[in-house]
Amino acid sequence: MFMENIQMKNIDDMFNAYRLILNNPQLCSSNKSFLSLCSLQIDAYALATIINFYNTHYDLAKSKELWKSKLFIIRVYSIVTSEILKLIRNTKFIDKKAFEEQNNFDDIFALRNKIHQFRYTDFSSNIASLDSNMGRSRDRLTPHLDICLEYLSDATGSCLFGTNIYQFHFEEAKSQSTIDLMQNIIRIVEQQSFDSPSSFIIEKSSETPKYRWEVYCYTDIMKNAAFCSEKVIDRVLLAFDDLCCVSEFFNYTILVDRYLIGAPYLLYFLCKTVAIILDETFDNFKKYIERSPNDNDGLNLRYLMEEIDQNFFNYCVTLRNNLHYRDQQSLHLGTPEELYNTLKMELSIVENLLKRIRVKLNIKPSKAKLAFFRFLRWVQMPII
Repeated sequence: MFMENIQMKNIDDMFNAYRLILNNPQLCSSNKSFLSLCSLQIDAYALATIINFYNTHYDLAKSKELWKSKLFIIRVYSIVTSEILKLIRNTKFIDKKAFEEQNNFDDIFALRNKIHQFRYTDFSSNIASLDSNMGRSRDRLTPHLDICLEYLSDATGSCLFGTNIYQFHFEEAKSQSTIDLMQNIIRIVEQQSFDSPSSFIIEKSSETPKYRWEVYCYTDIMKNAAFCSEKVIDRVLLAFDDLCCVSEFFNYTILVDRYLIGAPYLLYFLCKTVAIILDETFDNFKKYIERSPNDNDGLNLRYLMEEIDQNFFNYCVTLRNNLHYRDQQSLHLGTPEELYNTLKMELSIVENLLKRIRVKLNIKPSKAKLAFFRFLRWVQMPII
């Protein structure tokens, strides 16, 4: 086998071997076990590097402003650790005794399964749960202040940058014990193959976001959006918040620059995390388009993706599928320079999608309306 001729002294050697085999479909199919272990190790090592970053920049770990970035990474923890837990059931790569029997992994898998923006099996129940938890009304005749809009201000002006929906959708991410458990699993895998732990230093972004929150009516979003179906609006809002989490992490938390070329394994992992969110977004939209390609909502959803070519769709699907460590699909990863350019391209697509979604959501309240909503919120606040 090809792997028998490879000597690996560190994570960079492992990533190079993984990349070479993954590039060749024949080698990929004949070295599945080796690729599984490489993929698992690379992801854990990359996440350990990110954990080190947050441990170094404690202000970011505790920042209330950058809550979307933290939620994004916690969700990535859950994706990787759930796949690790699935794999170790049938392999001796990791000593199962490292995971104490009393640990409850239910929240990890629940958090991981929420990576799906839309699934026919549970979408309606998820939305009903959100409506209940948020006190969100769908009565257009009796509007309620039941959603908050987050605005980002910079030198170019102000733009909508998410809602508070995810603060209600990801309750499992608020459990520090679950976060600690996931980090422990990642550290255990990091230490399996190499004596030295992750040492690459991620640099902090020099940009600081300026946010403001505005109370708003969910029914006003439904009235003004270009979409007709409430369910489609629900889908688009989830995608919008997902993409805002990615945008915040890569613009305001870590510095994305050429120094990342020095850690190809990390670059690959960052590409994979963005591709996961993009693939879930595309899948979300395409599921509706497949059923109603030419109605108003189908056409508007097609508009959101119209500049993206099929090769990029396929690339995202493959990276998304390679989350499942047991079955790695062949993919050309290219040089570290090419990986860096790929990451930049992915992030530009994220920003373009955000711009197009803002157009179709058409959330443009006047200053007078926002002032009235703030006054109404003050009037409605309970007296303590």
